[in-house]
Amino acid sequence: MKKIYILCILCNLHFLQAQNVGINTPVPTKTLDINGDLRIRTLPAGTGADKLIVADASGNILKQTASVRTASIGDIKDSYATADHDGWYLLNGRSIASLSAAVQANAATLGFSTSLPDFAGSYAKTAATVEPLNTSGGSSTVSILKANLPQYNLNAVTNNPGDHTHSYEDTYTTANVYYADAAPADSGGAWNYYIYADHGSNTEAAGNHLHTFTLSSNGGNQAMGLSPAYIALKSFVYLGN
Repeated sequence: MKKIYILCILCNLHFLQAQNVGINTPVPTKTLDINGDLRIRTLPAGTGADKLIVADASGNILKQTASVRTASIGDIKDSYATADHDGWYLLNGRSIASLSAAVQANAATLGFSTSLPDFAGSYAKTAATVEPLNTSGGSSTVSILKANLPQYNLNAVTNNPGDHTHSYEDTYTTANVYYADAAPADSGGAWNYYIYADHGSNTEAAGNHLHTFTLSSNGGNQAMGLSPAYIALKSFVYLGN
């Protein structure tokens, strides 16, 4: 009886090896075809060389190389998120005393001894060779001074620069005009007096020439904005958990 039972088992195993096995499906298309959920109660830990198990749109199980990005302490990112999450902390100028001890220690390695930087309204720039990290500065507007303008000349002339005259006051001599007073005894007659009188006159046309004048800038001394087109996001630093 035992021999018959063992023979049946062997026959079934041979049959299973030649057929696909279906669970909740009468027509399996794979070696194991499950029409339903899958649960594995125990999974051993993997290594860095292991592959990821993924499923395509039809539910076929595939493997692919792992490509999971992990953040490092000090990484900066912009986000639509508005609060701390997954080890990322909002750069809003808060005191690091409000953070956990482990996060405070990570912040200290970045030079944040008392507070996190406040990125509100600021841009990040690459530090210069002699510039310490976490250095802040700059302004969102600037006023242009005269010393900041490039050197240039304004060439201009007055209106009607052609030939023209200028008036002036001059004196001239008129003869044979004398006073009715008695002449001196030794003159033997009347003296003629020459009278000098003011007389208005004009210069000759002197040709083209220039006059100096002042040009006004008509400026309003308004500060000029420096911000290019932008989209407002929140900035975070990764400090771990």
